Amino acid sequence: MTHAALWWQDGWIFAALVACRLMPLVIWAPFFGGKAVSIWIRVSVCAALTLALTPLLGAGVVDAGLVSARPALELWALGLKELALGAAVGFVGALFFWAAQMGGALADTARGAQLSDAAMLPGARSPLAGLWGGLTAAVFLATGGHLLVFGALARSFVVLPPLNWPAEEAQNASEQVWLLVELAGQALGLAVLLGLPVLAAVWLSSVLLGVLSRAGGGLRAWFLTLPLRTVLGLLGALVMTHVVIDLTLDGALGAINILSWLIGGP
Repeated sequence: MTHAALWWQDGWIFAALVACRLMPLVIWAPFFGGKAVSIWIRVSVCAALTLALTPLLGAGVVDAGLVSARPALELWALGLKELALGAAVGFVGALFFWAAQMGGALADTARGAQLSDAAMLPGARSPLAGLWGGLTAAVFLATGGHLLVFGALARSFVVLPPLNWPAEEAQNASEQVWLLVELAGQALGLAVLLGLPVLAAVWLSSVLLGVLSRAGGGLRAWFLTLPLRTVLGLLGALVMTHVVIDLTLDGALGAINILSWLIGGP
């Protein structure tokens, strides 16, 4: 069979395996735009990356006819393996940015922003979640953090090519799953930590209004509740923005280092 015929027959199968590993990262990672970018644009980016990587990764594999030599059932299983590996890379790459968004949503809920927005615009999203998530993704890109993610992804193709199964000595799935669970727990703790100052400011405003109401002999201070919560909540969010960026980036870089170690060492 000629070179062109092999690539026409087997090249698209190998490209599909490559796309299965790339897709979760492109879909989930905030530095690819996240939900702010149309899903079709992200799918197009994944297709472009797949077209660029397939000739490099499959040069010796497709030419040797190794793709067509595999049974169809094994190719489907390899596709699931690629999706699982891509999901792990995408999950770790996006996890701490999700934490920043969760912290912003928690802060907005505490200061009543989401309730007021939902009353006027059903389905409205959290403003602070968008702000903190966008800021951390922008700083991550500006500092070259995305290159570390791409490096981990490239290492995964070297250590475990699309047509290969993990070596028996490398199959320690329980340890890897628990590491991912531990990272998820750290991200959840970070989200709560980021929202705590705003929660504390709102709680203090409620206590202050309660004290004023009692000291004023029935003074109706309830009409000050929403403005005061909004102002104190925004001040807390302003103070926390720099902390959000630092803690999120530190967590994301640490997670990427752990991912690189899981894939195949530093």
